[in-house]
Amino acid sequence: MANSSGKTSNLTTLLYFLILMLSIALLVATYFQHFPQVLTLAYLVMSTVTFISFAIDKRAAIHNRYRTAENTLHALELLGGWPGALLAQASLRHKSQKVSYKVWQWLCIVVHCAVVTGCYYHGLLQPLFAIELYRF
Repeated sequence: MANSSGKTSNLTTLLYFLILMLSIALLVATYFQHFPQVLTLAYLVMSTVTFISFAIDKRAAIHNRYRTAENTLHALELLGGWPGALLAQASLRHKSQKVSYKVWQWLCIVVHCAVVTGCYYHGLLQPLFAIELYRF
């Protein structure tokens, strides 16, 4: 997000930094086989789809066209596209001011992370390790 002088806000810079650190941690964990490759790919795909969905909705809002339902955007976040949603909010300045949207968004993020963490620690992700997309 840019302020009136055109500079990126500290919060946006922090958000970019956190997503960069998350991406690096995810890639390192995948490289050392602590996180399934297929799930890392799923995050990349879902984040890309979610980012594009935000961009399409932003364009529709500007041109007063049919909009993407907020429930659809939240479903994409819940399915693992939340990093793309956060990047889209920061870079496109879309859905970044609506408090009710942000509350539901963070709820989706927390629920998604809790489910993935629970599945990981209970061994439910173990079968995904057998799917090798690339051998390091």
